[in-house]
Amino acid sequence: MYDNPQLYPQMFPWLFPYGYGGLRNSRIQRPVSEERRKQQLLMYHDKRFQLEPLFPLVALNHEQIKKSATSGYLLADRNKFNEIATRILSINSSIL
Repeated sequence: MYDNPQLYPQMFPWLFPYGYGGLRNSRIQRPVSEERRKQQLLMYHDKRFQLEPLFPLVALNHEQIKKSATSGYLLADRNKFNEIATRILSINSSIL
């Protein structure tokens, strides 16, 4: 989901003819962030991305999922901090 440059062309083949023009398009000369590329697509001259009812919803949902998965924090009471930190450090990553 995160590292698939063909995700949007595969989900919306009628918006990306021949599979070209995805978020990480190799034909773009200057690299652009995915968020900026989505803004550019929504401002496309023929309004095909604006008129597609699911594209803005999927694009926003994808951004929210990426941001929530890459950033987070944990709150703990001060008196239980050492116990919680020890339990977190003892988690086996292969189980996750």
